[in-house]
Amino acid sequence: MKDLNMSGSLDLKEALKELEEMVEQAWFSEGLSEMCQPSYLLQSDRQSKKPVWLFNAGHRTFLPYQWGIEVQPIESFIDSDKEVPCMIGHDLVMIPPDYIVNIGWN
Repeated sequence: MKDLNMSGSLDLKEALKELEEMVEQAWFSEGLSEMCQPSYLLQSDRQSKKPVWLFNAGHRTFLPYQWGIEVQPIESFIDSDKEVPCMIGHDLVMIPPDYIVNIGWN
């Protein structure tokens, strides 16, 4: 922190500048940058159809999942991949990449 001025307090502009610098430095650290990831859903335009049956690796069987539910891919993927390992809640589920839609960043 900077030195105090004559009145014993910091200049507000100087304090804000220091806080901005601290945030910028922390942003580039792995902790904050890992928290900001894109969000994904099972295609929501298929909501009118029945639930999709996907392979749940934990239960080792196919289970129904609703369209439009949030999914989190475990690794990066491309459209030519056969299946993508994703987390739905606490379940590890194998999902075809054409079922996954990137809705933006959180």
